[in-house]
Amino acid sequence: MYKLMKTVFSRSCKRACLAISVLVLVACASTPAGNKVGADKVINESFAVKNSLAQALAAIDKGDYETAASAFQQMIKKGARSPDSLNHYAIYLREQWKIDEAEKVYLQALVLAPNSAMTNYNLGILYELYMGKQDLALKHYRRYQKALEEPDKKVAAWIKALEREQGGATTGEDKVAEVTS
Repeated sequence: MYKLMKTVFSRSCKRACLAISVLVLVACASTPAGNKVGADKVINESFAVKNSLAQALAAIDKGDYETAASAFQQMIKKGARSPDSLNHYAIYLREQWKIDEAEKVYLQALVLAPNSAMTNYNLGILYELYMGKQDLALKHYRRYQKALEEPDKKVAAWIKALEREQGGATTGEDKVAEVTS
């Protein structure tokens, strides 16, 4: 009897711990420091939105992109409004090469939380690597750095490289203009 009770309790405990872990992860994922809108206001999502986001992320982990797309659509229909939720969706869109849609979702996240470090970082990547818009990438990388307590050394190097490229492009264009005149 003791062994049976121990086995049943052990299984129930494992299930409960797993369920609690998932809820904690979803709750933590939806409120990172970068989601602060004002000094201390954080955008929280409804349980339905968090659940749809969790389903989408689980589907992505399994490689089931159709289910992920459906779950993200449900998340949007249910009123997703945190930078975290919208960033996950935009990253998914970017990885599906739906670049213009990803940009729209990132910009929607910025309307809700203009100082979101995460959104500015991801939008900088989108502009630099996927759209070739270095000037906009610089703008968002700088906003990302400004939103952090301590600057990100990796992004600081990206900013310097982009500034050099922009400076070099201007110099190169000037030289071409001199030669052709």
